[in-house]
Amino acid sequence: GVTGVQTCALPILRRIRLLLVEKHRIGRRIIRMRRDAIKDFYVRGREVRETELVDEGRIVIDGILDRWREGAMYVKDESVFNVFEELLDGCLNGPSRMMQKIDQRVQDIDNGASPFFEGEKDLLQRAVGQLTSHRTQRRDYLLRLLDSEIAFERGPKLAIAASDTTEAFELYECLKNRFGEFRIVASLNGMSQEVARASMEMFATKSDCRVIVVDRDSEEGCNLQSATRLINFDLPFNINRIEQRIGRVDRYSDRDRGKVKVEILSENSSWVQGWHHFLREGVEIFDDSVATLQLPLVGAMADLTKSLLWEGNSAFGEKLENLRANLRQERKRVANLEKT
Repeated sequence: GVTGVQTCALPILRRIRLLLVEKHRIGRRIIRMRRDAIKDFYVRGREVRETELVDEGRIVIDGILDRWREGAMYVKDESVFNVFEELLDGCLNGPSRMMQKIDQRVQDIDNGASPFFEGEKDLLQRAVGQLTSHRTQRRDYLLRLLDSEIAFERGPKLAIAASDTTEAFELYECLKNRFGEFRIVASLNGMSQEVARASMEMFATKSDCRVIVVDRDSEEGCNLQSATRLINFDLPFNINRIEQRIGRVDRYSDRDRGKVKVEILSENSSWVQGWHHFLREGVEIFDDSVATLQLPLVGAMADLTKSLLWEGNSAFGEKLENLRANLRQERKRVANLEKT
């Protein structure tokens, strides 16, 4: 058993452990923010590549969100912003994720939540029927893209990140069946820790293991720095998650591995394109880490969510310049603090 002395020591040990973890976390963030000033210690850096993708079913997903927004935009209940944020995240991620968000909202109404407007439940139930017959074209695009890139045993390593575990698993299965289980690995929710660790190790050490597919569970804590490219199957409506995802590959190293290429798939959707433009030109997340900018970003995102509900996707552009100026000022403030 644990003695009295040991019992008293446990809280102290936990505090020491938390302190060390926090110090390590802050240190890594400072290294990223000051990458140009550090010698003989490499932080990779990032550069973005945006690929336009035409998906005829996109008009269906955008239309569902627009109709719901028109019905909910004048609601006084503050909880409407939380529901809108969830539906917007589903819209940005694609039909599978959108159906999950809609199903959750319908379930909440069935369990006693008040509809935000007359006919909300009927609108959402009809939307599920529309989405059932639509499959995103992103998977087909990636399969065509990777056909020529990973046909050979040797070459650059790629990490593919998707929010939805089901879509990530289906993509993994397609790639594994096409290229073989030793060239494609995955770390996904539902896999045992042993399998996930083995996948990470294989991707890091085996030159012929070319691709790893990850979902939301691997956005924090894992090391994918052997990848030269990160392909985002989607970009969630959560800046911290996107930063964490990119941070899996944009990590420090004892040798210069070059900048990681962050690829985003920009579909023919005003919501998707508005979000990507906001991230690229306003937050500038594809140019440098925003790990030290979390506090101003929390307020900015809360304000953006309200504006998007009231004004539609045009709010992405209207909020962009002020946010960019504020974040650049915050970067300077953080840099000055680090010099003291």
